[in-house]
Amino acid sequence: MQEAFRDNKILRTPLFTAPSSLFFTVDRILRLPQATREALIEEFFDEDEELQQGAKDDPKNRDCLVRLYLGERESLKQQTDIYDSLRNFPLRLNMMEELEIEISEMAKEMAIGLAILHWQAQVDAKGPEGYEDDSAPPHTVKAINLQRRSVHLWMFDFDKASKIELTKHDVNTRLVPACLGNDPYYPRPQVDEELWEEFCGVYLKASEVILRGQEGRPTGQGSASTVPR
Repeated sequence: MQEAFRDNKILRTPLFTAPSSLFFTVDRILRLPQATREALIEEFFDEDEELQQGAKDDPKNRDCLVRLYLGERESLKQQTDIYDSLRNFPLRLNMMEELEIEISEMAKEMAIGLAILHWQAQVDAKGPEGYEDDSAPPHTVKAINLQRRSVHLWMFDFDKASKIELTKHDVNTRLVPACLGNDPYYPRPQVDEELWEEFCGVYLKASEVILRGQEGRPTGQGSASTVPR
């Protein structure tokens, strides 16, 4: 009886194909660990020990996300600035060098992330920001060492990003302007040419791997090699 009902129900069920659509997945970006927060305060805040201790004890500084600028160094004026908050803390290239951070690893991870956005998710990556957080498991990528503590890179804030077609037109007129139009999170050739070349090399390799895995991609579409360096 149940089988007869099931077969009859299946025959009466209309066949249709639902259009594909976007979906959201939610994850928590953890604050940087205490040892890293204190290292940033000791290096870039006022040298007064009492003021530094006050900054370390300030509960507002526990919610620490580091905004990475691999394409910018501090200006002369910025080098004289005294930081007083760890919220959205701007960590520029020269500051990373002072902290002896694995800048190369950050650039590689950022390049892979950008390649995934462009060629897998097929969005122009306009607007996303690069942040670091604690390396709490589980993660799907290797952690980066920051002051002898593992951290991970996150990219978020996609409200300005748009869907693209993988055509030469969209690649040249939308991907490049979107990348260069962001704040200098990505390396820049005029700031550090060696880091830029490393970033480009990893981006191109990751892009080709992604594109090779896309079976049945129509001919005439853009490829990573068409993106100007």
